[in-house]
Amino acid sequence: MAKTNLDLARFVQAKIGSGFLYGAFGRTLTETLLQAKLMQFPAQISVDLPEIRSRWMGCSVCDDIGLVKWFFWERPDGSVGYATEGFPDITSGTLFYRARIKGPLSALPELPGLALWRNGHMGIYIGRGALVEAKDAGSGVVQSCLSDRDFTHWFKIPGLYYLSI
Repeated sequence: MAKTNLDLARFVQAKIGSGFLYGAFGRTLTETLLQAKLMQFPAQISVDLPEIRSRWMGCSVCDDIGLVKWFFWERPDGSVGYATEGFPDITSGTLFYRARIKGPLSALPELPGLALWRNGHMGIYIGRGALVEAKDAGSGVVQSCLSDRDFTHWFKIPGLYYLSI
């Protein structure tokens, strides 16, 4: 069964309160995972290492694109695979550039499940001026007000089936 934009909007809302770790996509933070990601992304993680350990150890963690990967890669039993369901392991920038349907934020349709983008970061629009984003190590996955953020574009995520509300 195809995953829809409405499924994505519900999924990200259910993940509010999850932790943040650069390069992660929904797995539980263990010392082993933290060390692996620290070796992979030392510059991005080392600055926040004490906060990551104290706030997110034992929690499910992701980064901005990892929230989308988590949605696509989560299995029925709740475990998270890697690069499954045809969704690639790519960055938010690559996902934005691959998107065929996109526009400036000033032309944002009222359609939950659209991706929001600015250079270096993305979030998921959930409707009525709100979004969910994996913000940073201090905040984790949060709901934000679109007018308080600096996103520049919206786009439809390739491989996601979009339904109108």
